[in-house]
Amino acid sequence: MFRIFRERKGIVLAHLKDSPDYYVRLRVAEIEGDMLIVLIGKNSEKLMQKYRLWVAANADLANGERELARK
Repeated sequence: MFRIFRERKGIVLAHLKDSPDYYVRLRVAEIEGDMLIVLIGKNSEKLMQKYRLWVAANADLANGERELARK
């Protein structure tokens, strides 16, 4: 029981130490994975939808990096 608590505590601490843009980067990576799956399935309409999400997520990431650079 203590081991499980210790492992969960480690996971929580890892998330607390994440950089501010961690979740934006994670979103970009997840969309890229979705794009690959859709590409393999040869669904061009869905690929364009995912591409639009990817462009928006990359713009968010760039804006976040710009903000961090200013600080």
